[in-house]
Amino acid sequence: MPLDLRDCKFHGHALPQPFATGDLETVLQKEGLLPRATGPEAKALDAFWEVYRRKLRALPDNAGYVRVQSHVIEPLVSMLGYARVRSDGEVLTREGPERGGVVIETEDGSRRVRVWTLEGGADFDAPRRRGQAYRYSPTQVAQRVLLSKGERLGLLTDGNDLRILFCDPARRESHIAVELGRAGGWRGVKSVPDSFRLLVALARPEGVDKVPGIVEQARLQQTRVTDTLREQARLAVRDFVQALLDEPRNAPFFERYPDKQDLARRLFKDALVIVYRLLFILKLEASSDPERSFSFASTSLWRNTYSRPTPSRRPSRRTSRAATRGLSSQGPCARCFACFRRGSPGRR
Repeated sequence: MPLDLRDCKFHGHALPQPFATGDLETVLQKEGLLPRATGPEAKALDAFWEVYRRKLRALPDNAGYVRVQSHVIEPLVSMLGYARVRSDGEVLTREGPERGGVVIETEDGSRRVRVWTLEGGADFDAPRRRGQAYRYSPTQVAQRVLLSKGERLGLLTDGNDLRILFCDPARRESHIAVELGRAGGWRGVKSVPDSFRLLVALARPEGVDKVPGIVEQARLQQTRVTDTLREQARLAVRDFVQALLDEPRNAPFFERYPDKQDLARRLFKDALVIVYRLLFILKLEASSDPERSFSFASTSLWRNTYSRPTPSRRPSRRTSRAATRGLSSQGPCARCFACFRRGSPGRR
């Protein structure tokens, strides 16, 4: 059964949500990282969770960063397989000396996880000082320190949320945001959540060593998905062009083109543009990431004028008749393309 990660939000390329909620469990089990859900190991994890959850519930929402470290991070040290916690002072990055957080490491110091704690309610993506740019936010600082130290995994928390940071020198930063609050987060869950098991699998010393390989498997899975989508787009273009050719009302238009090879090339090119425009629009409408979605996708103007009809909307009698003829999306798509090409009529 796939991992239940409804209390997590996935940002970036490292572990996309389809992979995390699908193949990730199998990958972690194959690597021997994921704690078992049954047997003695599960009972020991349940006993630890009872103690850890009480520590989380005792943490005020506005606690300082030292108390956040005491309640959220320090109880995990021995359970994850580390020996001690030490402060790492400042680390030199491309922006100068920056806070290096604390390091939880094994007895011999060969393996470690770097952790940053913030006061309760802190903004992970806002600069710490007034007048500074976005690149001085806690998340960006942590990513630069990880990059400077050559480390691939880090943790960032304010006691209400926990971010599992992934650092890849060749690609954009990524993270998993885990809810720790009482409403849908760790504080309100009696049994061990799968997101906690995921944290244990990735943050233990063996997991830290295997993070690059797990991220690579996620990339390869995404490549397979991309190949599948590319094949689907090719079939969509072919079927779209064939539908244009088979439509009797288009016959007089096509008769004006004696060079059929040139006509075929132009049709395929234009159909490819239209299909990828549709994919672009559908992606922006469907994305749950606010950084990658239309900010106005939920407005009445967009949904009723430019967006294609969806099964969740109750169709009118006129829309139902159009759907039987395959025309239910034709009008909204035409208006949407015209809006992108000429602008909204109300803005002229």
